[in-house]
Amino acid sequence: MVNTQGESYPTNVSSPRELVAKGVIIRSILPTDNPNRLWDISVRAMRAADSRFAAIKNATHVDFKDPYKFYKVDHGGGLCVAEVNGQIVGFGGFIKHPDQNEILTCNIRRLRVDPEYQGLGIGQKIITKTEQMAIKMGYRVARLGTSNRNPAMIHLLSKNGYKTIKKKPEPEKGMGKDYIEYQFEKNLTGAVEHSLKTSL
Repeated sequence: MVNTQGESYPTNVSSPRELVAKGVIIRSILPTDNPNRLWDISVRAMRAADSRFAAIKNATHVDFKDPYKFYKVDHGGGLCVAEVNGQIVGFGGFIKHPDQNEILTCNIRRLRVDPEYQGLGIGQKIITKTEQMAIKMGYRVARLGTSNRNPAMIHLLSKNGYKTIKKKPEPEKGMGKDYIEYQFEKNLTGAVEHSLKTSL
């Protein structure tokens, strides 16, 4: 298989479903994790959701330059990765809300799963771990945005108790007239109480 940087990496004869059945490890990102692997997953996931992202090539977003530093050091958050058979196949992160009046709110970012591994429950594992990490750091509200071009993400968020708090029907430049952006929010307090009960 060849990634978006033109680099090849080994694949296994086992199918993604078979590999996932053997086990998925969800862990915090390490300084030694390859940022290019995360960017490659992100690009292919976006292209799978919307063909308009086909032109994306280089990692221009600052959080992909050094994900460990961006999430864990600079922005009061964290990032977890999903690992299957020794290879990262998905990830999700969160950072503190930029508004100082919302110190208990975090913004979830970059929930991505390699298209070959989508539909196998990895997205659920990532969002669960992301929420757990946020709760442990003291956050009580989680927010994130997505669009109508990503129905799988909307389904995942709705299934996990996220509610729409904002709808932006005006399309972004180049995204087409049918593009609608949504802002979702979830109160993590219930998850905190559940965590406390199960730990007693």
